[in-house]
Amino acid sequence: MLKNIKLFSTDSDRTTYESSASYETPYVSKVSADNSVHYNKVVQLITFTIASIQYQAIEGMTWGEWVSSEYNTDGFYWDSFQIASQDGQYCVCLSDYTSVKNSDEIIDGYQYLKGISSAGPE
Repeated sequence: MLKNIKLFSTDSDRTTYESSASYETPYVSKVSADNSVHYNKVVQLITFTIASIQYQAIEGMTWGEWVSSEYNTDGFYWDSFQIASQDGQYCVCLSDYTSVKNSDEIIDGYQYLKGISSAGPE
């Protein structure tokens, strides 16, 4: 387990920034001149591929969350039973060609495959 690390800095408008990270709960806080504190969670990005094309997601993100996020740069969508390509020609699959589900968590470093898009649930 990592220890907490704190860094402090002050910018030209006398706003002090404190950065802190730990294994469980990384965050960055901004302490304004009026002493109010603002917390922002630091997200951990993971990478994975679909048919050799690399994508990113937030650690712990499901496919359903990913398709409606800014990380879905190629227009994939959920079509009621699979994650489909923008043109609907193929779906995202595991190594055994089983379609990923909306609720499946994206696996860091996994090499997902293209499968032929099906016309209904498996």
